[in-house]
Amino acid sequence: MKTVISLLFITLCSTSLLSQNFSWAQSWGSDNYDRGTAVDTDPSGNVYTTGTFHGTVDFDAGQDIVNLTSNDDDVFIKKTDRFGNLVWVRQFSGIAEQSAGGVVISDAGDIFITGNFLGIADFNPGSATFFLDAANGRSYVVRLTADGDFVGQNNSAERLIPEPWRSITTTMC
Repeated sequence: MKTVISLLFITLCSTSLLSQNFSWAQSWGSDNYDRGTAVDTDPSGNVYTTGTFHGTVDFDAGQDIVNLTSNDDDVFIKKTDRFGNLVWVRQFSGIAEQSAGGVVISDAGDIFITGNFLGIADFNPGSATFFLDAANGRSYVVRLTADGDFVGQNNSAERLIPEPWRSITTTMC
């Protein structure tokens, strides 16, 4: 009986794994060192990707050109719809290096990005600025709306993250 149940479990799991459908895949980047570090989705199926890029990158995998330029390592946060179409892309930049470590979407739709930075960095991707200074390097948490607008930044994640059971991780490189 134990063998039959085990075989049934394996068969059901294998069938479930094999029945997944391919939706889409994308590639973007430059000739420089670019990397994606984290991905999350919202209940509507939108995909949020964060990472680091250097140089000029066209973040639209389609026919349009949506270039962002970085003189050093900058952070990007990119939102695509469930079909892989670009909705928007934002950038955090500064005079030294920034890196992305994680991204999580809250149940309310807010986006939380975490990572590390060195020097002076602007964490407001809009026309206004929000500078932080870390001569020896620090971690950050930034909160954006579902539209990619800046809500806030704090070095204490517990005041920004309304759902403490959700996890955001970052690693120092």
